Amino acid sequence: WRENLMMNDDFKENSIVNWFEEVGTQLMTDENDLNINDQSSAIAPQTLLLSAEEIENQPEKRNDDTNLEEVKRIQFSGGGSTFSMMLSKEKVWDKVGLSCWDGCNEDYENTIEGPGLDNLKGTVKGVGVVTDIKLLTAKIHVTHESTDESTDTESTSIRFTLGDDEPGDEFVVDLYYDEKFGTIIFDTIAGRSKCPHETGTAAIEDPRLIIKSYPPQHVFPDEDMIFEIELSNLGVGEESQFVLFAQHRDNEGSLKLLLDGAPFGGSREFTNILKDTTYKKTLVIQRGPRLFQYSSLDLVMESACEDASSQINDLTASVFNETKSVSQKLYNRGVGDSAVIEFVQPCPKVEWAGELKRDRNFVVNSNSDNKDNLLVTVFNPNHGEAKFQAMIQDRLKTVLLSYREVGDLHWSIARTEVEDDDGNPTSMELDFTDAQEDDYGYASMKWKLANFVPEGIYEIKVETECTQLGGPADFDMFSTPILSGVIDLTLPEQYSQVLPLRDTVLLGEELVVVFTEPLRCEKPFTFDLQVIIDGTDYKFDREELQVVCEGRKIGFQIDPTIGVDVKAIMGKSFSIEIGKIGADSKSNIFDVNGNAIKDNIKFEKTFADINLDEASSSFTFTLENVVCSVDEDDTFTDEIKSKIMLLLGLETSDTKRIVLTSLRCENDNTVIITVTLLPPGTDVGGGRSLRTASLLSSTAGINTQHSISLFNKLRDLSQVEQKERSLLSTPEGREMFADEENSGNDRIGFLFRVKDLKIIPSVSDTKAMLTTGSDLLDLEEDLFRIASTSKVGDQSKEMIMKKVDRRAIVDEMKLHEDAMIEEILEKFESDGRHREELMLNQMKTLHIELLVVTLACIGISFAALLHLKK
Repeated sequence: WRENLMMNDDFKENSIVNWFEEVGTQLMTDENDLNINDQSSAIAPQTLLLSAEEIENQPEKRNDDTNLEEVKRIQFSGGGSTFSMMLSKEKVWDKVGLSCWDGCNEDYENTIEGPGLDNLKGTVKGVGVVTDIKLLTAKIHVTHESTDESTDTESTSIRFTLGDDEPGDEFVVDLYYDEKFGTIIFDTIAGRSKCPHETGTAAIEDPRLIIKSYPPQHVFPDEDMIFEIELSNLGVGEESQFVLFAQHRDNEGSLKLLLDGAPFGGSREFTNILKDTTYKKTLVIQRGPRLFQYSSLDLVMESACEDASSQINDLTASVFNETKSVSQKLYNRGVGDSAVIEFVQPCPKVEWAGELKRDRNFVVNSNSDNKDNLLVTVFNPNHGEAKFQAMIQDRLKTVLLSYREVGDLHWSIARTEVEDDDGNPTSMELDFTDAQEDDYGYASMKWKLANFVPEGIYEIKVETECTQLGGPADFDMFSTPILSGVIDLTLPEQYSQVLPLRDTVLLGEELVVVFTEPLRCEKPFTFDLQVIIDGTDYKFDREELQVVCEGRKIGFQIDPTIGVDVKAIMGKSFSIEIGKIGADSKSNIFDVNGNAIKDNIKFEKTFADINLDEASSSFTFTLENVVCSVDEDDTFTDEIKSKIMLLLGLETSDTKRIVLTSLRCENDNTVIITVTLLPPGTDVGGGRSLRTASLLSSTAGINTQHSISLFNKLRDLSQVEQKERSLLSTPEGREMFADEENSGNDRIGFLFRVKDLKIIPSVSDTKAMLTTGSDLLDLEEDLFRIASTSKVGDQSKEMIMKKVDRRAIVDEMKLHEDAMIEEILEKFESDGRHREELMLNQMKTLHIELLVVTLACIGISFAALLHLKK
């Protein structure tokens, strides 16, 4: 079967143009030696050939024949014209013979006697009966013949038409006859063609596609893979039209292609491609959304008529097995069938999840549900591609949790508790490739803390590690942001004793409780605080006290300005409780890591029973709604002192009890100054005057009021003035004050405030009641230093204390008193010296005047004595 279908190699010997001369004579000869020798075998009738004129573009002749009658090949041009030719052969066979239809031939006679016809004669198709019948006598002669005639006709007709619609195409064709199949064989031996190109002709469009520059083997995921390509036409056409496209059937990972900066998803058509001209193009491949390795892509350049998307597409081009389409593979790694497009795959990412992502830190304390383990949850952002456990089949090796104590350089691998084959608990490295990752990409594991990680402040991270590529280390690993946290299971406790260490304290003096670790001091404070003064109705909670929480200390003091009867509580004991007060309270003392103190802090102290008549008071005085300047300090000092004396009803001679310091002007309308009220009978000149001594012996008069009483009076007047100013803002209030002014009531007329009262006891009371014993000085100094150097987040700050002050550990108020008295003495010493000099000068003048008077008196007396003697 296969042999019968094979083409004869000598088909060119059977040229159709030699049909009658060589092939036809054999086919036209039969058993009767019928020969036809006078039929023309040229490509045109003889009459046309004789009158033909040669043109420039004439067909090529075989064997250099000069006569048109001897032309053996056909040449035709494209553009719409056609060339047709038909060959036919017919044979007819006409056969006549005898037949045995209804019997074979017969001839015989019979004689019959009897009445009948006289004469009867007839024949049908040569077969008939002749009878001569006589009356009563009949003689029959029968002759029978049959013949058979047939005609057979055999004819063969072959017709073909040659043509091409494409202008510019040219073909030179030889025709041959196939003896086996009886068909025509076309052999194109010359010409030019396109769309599609035919074998044996010069190609009008012959695309050339070269990749001049390939991208490197290592292209990072976010970088472009760049190919430099060249396009040109090697065909004979002056201008051609080509199509360039990438075969996207293999683009399974959604690679994005750009050609000269524009999207290159389909085909790109190029018109007017000139002959022998090179066009350079830049092709960019960008990574798809998920994959890093892709199959290589075929970049194809072909004639526009061969491309289905082209407007000049010729569907007949698809039937040709051989086209002028050229292609190049787009790849950057491998060769041949193993060539791929591959981007460098970074180590898989991992992200924090759960509470660690929300809080950005962690705390394991005494309130934690699980003190032995910390649940760590991470998220796999590439879970759509694969889970961590599946990624280890590629580059991924481990996804480990690491930790280190703050300040350390070395990271340790966290461990988790598992069971061995025997069911006994053991530990292994905390690797999330061993975790059960859900469909959402989340995986959780427990970090074993007990017996592995001591208490402290730690940093943690989760890091993926991959096989090394030999490139940057960043592509061989990925790490989450470092989170910090603390493991603190120790409860806070009171450290040593309450400061000051003595049992008696001054009203307004700060009491300090020092703890073993820094406390949670954010406002509002988390702890309750209560002060109860025995033998009185005074009971203060945290909101009524001045409270400071800082670092490792809680300090508080009773504000003397809140309306406390200072004299009534002198010498009274009071109790303090700090922590959780009341069964329903949610408050407590917490360290910075949330551990609550076990028991409340409770202690007792006693207010020093100081002599208020010998005590001074210091406070801040603010004068509002006045025009001030920093250059007018002296002017305002005298003015404020006059206002204070007016408010207190002091006489001019008592101005020495009022000392003003640290004056400042704010916002050009507010004067702030520190006022010190000295005890009654203070002699700033160095002693007590006879007048002061006499006043102290009497219980009557404003001068005998102690400094705290005078402050209370200023405070009350300030509150009244503030209230009146508030009422003036309403019509009813203005009407009321108008009635009071008409009735002759006096008002202050200026707005002021007083605050920050400090009671300054006398030196004798300080030494007697407010001095820490010498055996406790070192301990108290250490506690003060600890309390002052334990601020969270700050560098330690040493409390500087003078050597001379350590012996007495006199509180800050005594130091203020000494400083202010010294300042007062220095201020008035110069005034005293000036007055003494004036007095000395006056005394000298008086002495002289007295001496003159004395001498005059003596002279007069002596003169009178002499006169009397006469």
